[in-house]
Parts: sequence; structure tokens; C-alpha cells
Amino acid sequence: MGIRNFAIIGLVCIYLALSFNALFLQNFTIFLIFSSLLFLATFLIIKEEIKEKDMEENFCKFFRDFYDNVSAGMDLATALKKCKYGNYGYLTKYVRELANAVEWGVPLPKALSNFLKQLRGKFIKKIGNLIIEISYFGGNVIDALRTIDKSLIDLELIKKEKHSRLSLYAWVIIAIYLIFLGIIYVIVSYFPLFFGSVSTYILYFRFMLIFEAFLCGLVMGKVIEESYFRGLKYTSILLFLSSMFIQLWLTI
Repeated sequence: MGIRNFAIIGLVCIYLALSFNALFLQNFTIFLIFSSLLFLATFLIIKEEIKEKDMEENFCKFFRDFYDNVSAGMDLATALKKCKYGNYGYLTKYVRELANAVEWGVPLPKALSNFLKQLRGKFIKKIGNLIIEISYFGGNVIDALRTIDKSLIDLELIKKEKHSRLSLYAWVIIAIYLIFLGIIYVIVSYFPLFFGSVSTYILYFRFMLIFEAFLCGLVMGKVIEESYFRGLKYTSILLFLSSMFIQLWLTI
């Protein structure tokens, strides 16, 4: 089991434990223990996310080096072997394994297929599959690779512009969530003066906070970064805020 899957499973278990404690137990010791584990698991998730982003960015660099080699007159296999000595961050190990496989006589399409199986990300797999198709069918290879290179440049610009515009919404959603917590605090603190005890509907508040933490976090990841996996860090932040709020102000 990879670190990514281990972190996801661990984080889901921590989410369930924190949610159960927040909804029914309100035990401060349990809250502290699982909050600490939450930060550790979230750190692993962020580390994997950084690795994933680094590989996507360096895959573009790898492809451009590959394209430059082909433009210089090399065939696809030789161009690929030339990339063996490049520095591509987390992707370097996989590129060298790919180049070594081609040097040992593994057919280029098969070597590329094995290379893609080790990597994550739809973006990398789409570009990789296009290179495989080019190696299979031939034709005007340089023009085909030039088209892909131009598309990569356009995609990078679009992704950067989209991220710069939407990243602000993450803070907006978190701010709205904090306002929501403030409203509940006012209700819990002052409504008893007019309506008596709030214990009858305090459980509903807990469910609302936990449910919204899960939903908002995952939606933020999907909308802002196009990945529910990348939304886990937002879920962790909101769930921690919810659990702490419940622990401090929504205990009966």
C-alpha cells in the first residue's frame, strides 16, 4: 500500500473518530489525540499533493526536452534515452527507468505504457498515451509533437489563471464557515434567554457543522484544484474547527 492510500485511509478513520466524538462524546482527551493524528495525516496528504504537482510540472519539462531532441533529428527511442540525464524532480526516477527499459530493448510503446502505469494524474496519462499513439502510427512526428507542446503551453497558462482566480474562493468559503460558527455561537449563547434550553436542538447543530465541514472541503478541492483528493486538506481544516467549536460551546 502506497503512502497516498495509507494517508487517505488513516485520514478517513480519523474523520470518523473526530466526528463521532464531536457528535456524541465531547471527550476533550479524545479530541486532542485525534486532532494531533489529523494534522499528521494531513501533512502526509499535503506531501503527496506536492509530489503529484511536481510530477505534473516536470512531465511538461520532460516532454519539451523529448520534443527538442526529436526536433534535432533523433528518432523517438534515442530522444527518450537522451532525457535520461535530465533533472525532473520526483519524476526523474521514473524517466530513468523508462530510458533504461528502452536501452535494454523493450519496445517503446510497451516501455511508455509501463511508465504511465506507475504515475498518477489524468493529465500525464493523456499526454503519455498520445506519445504512444505517435510511436505506433508514425507519420509527421515532429508536427504531432509540436502540436502537443503548444497545447501544453496553453493548458499551463489556463491552469495558472484558473488557480489564481479560484484560490481566493478557498479563503472566502473558510471565512463564511467561520461566520456560520459565529451565528451558531450567538444562538447558543443568547437564545436561552428567550426560548429556554437549547439542548433539544444542539445535536442538530453538531450534525450541521460536521456535514458542512465534509461537504465544503471536498467541494473546494474539486472546484479549485479539480481533485477530491486535494480537497482533503480543506476538510481537515474545517473538521478541526467544527470539532473544537463543538468541544468548547456545543456540549450539553
